Amino acid sequence: GGHALARTFQQSCRQVIFTQQSVAALADISAGQYFPRAVSCMYGYNGGRRSPSVGDYEARIYISEVMKEDLQWWIEHALTAKREIIRPSPDIHVYSDSSGYAWGCTRDNISTGGPWAGEEATWHINAKELMAAFLALKALCPNDHGVHIRLHLDNTTSVLYVSKQGGKNKLLNGIARDLWIWAIERDLWISAEHIPGVENV
Repeated sequence: GGHALARTFQQSCRQVIFTQQSVAALADISAGQYFPRAVSCMYGYNGGRRSPSVGDYEARIYISEVMKEDLQWWIEHALTAKREIIRPSPDIHVYSDSSGYAWGCTRDNISTGGPWAGEEATWHINAKELMAAFLALKALCPNDHGVHIRLHLDNTTSVLYVSKQGGKNKLLNGIARDLWIWAIERDLWISAEHIPGVENV
């Protein structure tokens, strides 16, 4: 059952080197609502080492520091992971958007934003849009706990990375991971919906 899989995964996680078969066990215990801690492990963000070919379940994966943190989280939470079958309607609606030069967001009648600077100014628009969503949450929902927040975004990639709690692109996965860890610490559930750009004002 699920607990047996979780215990097997816990034992595997305590090894310095483990196989993709161990990582694949995450797919079986990821019925828990929070999944970002698993994504870096599944996609092998391993500190620059060459990742084994997808499907090679006997290949070894070398664990980076980020993966160690995420694996430790799963060791502690694998047996208690759960998911709500029916999630209540959103309690809060947040709209965010980004251009090549700046980002902005709105919640009810409150708006904020700012220019992109430093390394973020050089990012692809997909990364800027996803970071804008994260900045919107931090700016407009800093004191909210235990509620469902709906993000309204006009970038389909950002919607996907929020909804899937990560993905294959290393930069986008990192942003999504930070967003979801921030949400987990506050017992927040974040959902994302795509809206046409002309409506995101």
